[in-house]
Amino acid sequence: MEKYTRDIQELTVLNQELASLSSLLGKQKDLMERKPLKVFVLDLQDYVAALSTVADLKHSVPIEQEDPKLINGLLTRQNELMKVLQRDFQRILTAQGNDATVLTLDAGTLRRKVAALDDLITLNQFLLQDNLSFQSFLDSGDLAAGVKQQRSFWQRLFQRK
Repeated sequence: MEKYTRDIQELTVLNQELASLSSLLGKQKDLMERKPLKVFVLDLQDYVAALSTVADLKHSVPIEQEDPKLINGLLTRQNELMKVLQRDFQRILTAQGNDATVLTLDAGTLRRKVAALDDLITLNQFLLQDNLSFQSFLDSGDLAAGVKQQRSFWQRLFQRK
C-alpha cells in the first residue's frame, strides 16, 4: 500500500511541475503566436488536467525549476510511473477479482483507473513525440523559421485533421 501511495504522490509532484511549466509557456506571447507551438502547450495543459483524475492534486508542492527542457524528463518519468501503477492495479484485479481493494478503491474504481492510465499513457507518448519538435524550436531560438503545421495528439488519436 505504501508503494502505491508513494508512486501516486510522485506522479502528483511531476504533474504539478508540468502544470507550472505549461502555465509558464502559455504566458510567453512570442511562443503562443506560433500555431504548432501553441498547440503543443495547449495539449500539454489538457494532458495535465486529464492526469489530475489519477494523480492526487490535494497536496501542493513548490516548483523549484521552470525550464522547458525538463518536459521530456517529466513526461518520461510519468510514463514509467503510470505503466507501473497500471500493471500493479491490473495484477491486483486479476488476483482478487471483484474483491480487490487498494487505497480505499474498490474493484470497479480500480478498473476505471487502469483504463484511464491506458489512455493517459497513449497521450503521454504523443506528447513525448511532439516535445521533440517543440524542443527543436526552442533550441533554434528562431521561432519564425521553419514552422510547419503539425496535428495535435488529439487529432492523431482520432485520426482527424
